[in-house]
Amino acid sequence: MPERALQVSSRPVKVLTAGVLLAMAGVAQAGPPKVGVLDAAAGGSGRVFAETPGSLEFSGQLIVRPKQGMSASFVAAARAGLEGRVLKYYPEVDEYVVDVRGVARAGARGEGENELAAALMATGLYQYAVPNWICYPLETVPNDPLYASQWHHQVMRSALAWDISTGLEPLIVAVTDTGIDLSHEDLAGKRVLGFDAFADMAEADGGSVADINGHGTHVAGCAVAAGNNGVGVAGVNWDSRIMMIRVALDGSGSAYYDDLLQGARWAIENGAKTVSASYSGIGYDPIQTTGEYIASIGGIYFYAAGNDQRNLSGFDFNDVVVVGATDEADGKAWFSAYGLGVDIFAPGVNILSSCNGGGYCGASGTSMATPVANGVASVIWSINPNLTPAQVKSILYTSCIDFGAPGNDDYWGWGRVDLLNAAAAAAGTLGPAAPTATDDDADTIEGLALRIDVMANDYDINGDSFGIDAFDAATGNGGVVSRSVGTGPDGRDELVYTPAPGFVGNDTFGYTLRDSTGRTGSGVVRMRVLDGAQFRDPDDVRFTEAGVRVSYYVTAGYSLLPNFAALTPYASGVVPNIDYPSVNGAYAGSGRADEVGAVYEGVLVIDRPGFYDLFTNSDDGSRLWVGSTMVVDNDGLHGMVERSGRIGLKPGLHRVRVEFWENFGGAGLIVSVAGPGLSKRVVPPAMFAYEVCGADFNGDGFIDFFDLDAYVGCFDGGSCPAGRSADYNADGFVDFFDLDEFIASFESGC
Repeated sequence: MPERALQVSSRPVKVLTAGVLLAMAGVAQAGPPKVGVLDAAAGGSGRVFAETPGSLEFSGQLIVRPKQGMSASFVAAARAGLEGRVLKYYPEVDEYVVDVRGVARAGARGEGENELAAALMATGLYQYAVPNWICYPLETVPNDPLYASQWHHQVMRSALAWDISTGLEPLIVAVTDTGIDLSHEDLAGKRVLGFDAFADMAEADGGSVADINGHGTHVAGCAVAAGNNGVGVAGVNWDSRIMMIRVALDGSGSAYYDDLLQGARWAIENGAKTVSASYSGIGYDPIQTTGEYIASIGGIYFYAAGNDQRNLSGFDFNDVVVVGATDEADGKAWFSAYGLGVDIFAPGVNILSSCNGGGYCGASGTSMATPVANGVASVIWSINPNLTPAQVKSILYTSCIDFGAPGNDDYWGWGRVDLLNAAAAAAGTLGPAAPTATDDDADTIEGLALRIDVMANDYDINGDSFGIDAFDAATGNGGVVSRSVGTGPDGRDELVYTPAPGFVGNDTFGYTLRDSTGRTGSGVVRMRVLDGAQFRDPDDVRFTEAGVRVSYYVTAGYSLLPNFAALTPYASGVVPNIDYPSVNGAYAGSGRADEVGAVYEGVLVIDRPGFYDLFTNSDDGSRLWVGSTMVVDNDGLHGMVERSGRIGLKPGLHRVRVEFWENFGGAGLIVSVAGPGLSKRVVPPAMFAYEVCGADFNGDGFIDFFDLDAYVGCFDGGSCPAGRSADYNADGFVDFFDLDEFIASFESGC
């Protein structure tokens, strides 16, 4: 990587002698004796630093900050202790970048940093002394561009939020990254001049912000790619401006820690309101120092939590918003860090955004989640520019979808950002307003009543409680609408639409909301009643457990999927779902890396009628059946390739079977779904189950007297095992026929 020459920040202070340091402190040389740091206790009170190649690497430099609030003489002594080593000084945060070369006992990489940091900390004069790390962009392996939908906008309810605001053009959003594609169609028209932190030169003065890696262009698009312009993708904030702070020192994307921090400060000093870093390096005090400074001048600093799955329990920065990543199933992304140090989460898996050189591609990482969160904050500020940074952060935090323990917990922080909640809360600061009833679209099948949670996408920007005040009891095409009291999430009412007998086509009905202040708002539900002949009936599956059964096979000598019925499995088990990215080691729980097959059997749990797209992404071949219908054929020798098929399903349980086979090399299989009200995502555990024998009534894996005793007790009105009912034949009645059918199952062993 390029050697960093001795240089001075654009702020005024050069390499400092002891005399100059003392003069700056305004004290005589006769003050406290100059500290010879290399004579201090080498162990000191400093931490032991270790590098991680490709993530955090030593640079031969430290970032050092004297303790704040000391007397002038001790400040002078602290500065004198750095004599002859200062490369740069940042007066706005009182930080020094110092050279560790020439430290007497330095040898292997990092020994100089550790020895000098320990010696400095042992003097008691310094708040911290940490490596000026070489940091790297945070990103997992880029994903196939066939991930051609921005699922994260559906999860965050962005379309509804954009009815409130798509951003404010004068507001500036900044990112510190590898640069930006200067001519990208979704970004070029939104740029303001930025800063080249490695060269310490503003773009206006000749500094370059052209992307030298590609990471920065993708990150910028996540936050603010132009929307509603007929091309490409949409960022979280359509209309605000983007400021690129290029921090990368070469094509690897790596950057000095102090350049990341200086670049963030420069952005806010030069007009940006928010700035984010999608780099390694979280957890060290200089980040909090910069965050505190940024907050003091009216901005908000975002930093990625990291992709190393760590529990960040050792810090909790007050002035930095640390962002973890969620996946399509609204769970923690497998790679994301979590814990006390993480404030919020945002979508960060398979995020489609702008690519360097034009076009669009998907990528995963907290690198993507962080600009998404940055974009949400900028929309809040766009709606009410008079909010303070603390108020914006409060809205950002309290508008999250809360996961884990209520409120700010030590795993999820405040939860996952929600653009609609955030925008509505921001708009609520502007004054009273009526509740907003957003129109709904729903499908059902001929003759099938559908319960609709019409308030799921409604909101009140003042946070007033609201409910269904009135609705059309009859539709224009003979349908009937009724209220279902308390059946929705959080106990809210829903509406039930029943189509007229024999009716197929489009229908509508209206409803009105009333909030606690008496204000009202009205919406429309557009129904599409489909021909039932296009949809598969559910299977008669009565007893299930969570998960999918899997059996593993040896598949030596095959070039296509084998006939698994002719093979004997060597192992079996139950898994929550099917989500195994390609690896060169052992596939899933098979214990084999090559010549391995797997068969997954279970049921899909479908709660809404409609057409469902099912996907297998596999290395090598795979197929997926629903019942006897092969929906996806993805067989053959290939790397991770995704194919899909569509099938109409009625509500209920549908038997599913997935076959997979790997020859040599990488092995992976991911099964995904998209359907009514469901953006494309890995099939979540809640949609999978597997069939079990009903005669094993107590669920202990054995059919014996204890099952008979448990059923008779349940039948006689006693307690029933979890998930079990005395209505064994599921006809809606508990009677002799249930007892008779259970005994028949018990005697036959299912």
